[in-house]
Amino acid sequence: MDIKKSLQRIKKEGGLRAYVADEILNSMADYGGVDSGETEQNHKEQAKEWFNDLQQGGVAGGMIGGLNYYTDTKKFYIKHLEEIEELQDDYKDETGEELAIGSTPRYNFLAWFAFEETARKMASELGIDN
Repeated sequence: MDIKKSLQRIKKEGGLRAYVADEILNSMADYGGVDSGETEQNHKEQAKEWFNDLQQGGVAGGMIGGLNYYTDTKKFYIKHLEEIEELQDDYKDETGEELAIGSTPRYNFLAWFAFEETARKMASELGIDN
């Protein structure tokens, strides 16, 4: 499966998954991969490195430029509210626990959570999770 083509397909779907796919596609060239060409293996390695960076630093680390400021995370939260609430419910169902929202505004925390959780699920779906 060519990761780049799969991400382009997801991007066309719209919604939260499309936002995440677009971020990955826009960043893939920043990751070296196994060679410098446009190959399936290189796309997979680039995406894997991107997911590893996200896992290490998270959105809170500033990796996703469109989610660095409260004004941006609030717009993101409002735009993807239904999907975010569904992810939050899924988390509670899977873990039996409520999300622990710290001192950051609720919309900010949930925007970051939704992006990271969507990316995690996409990595698994694409077969590039660790």
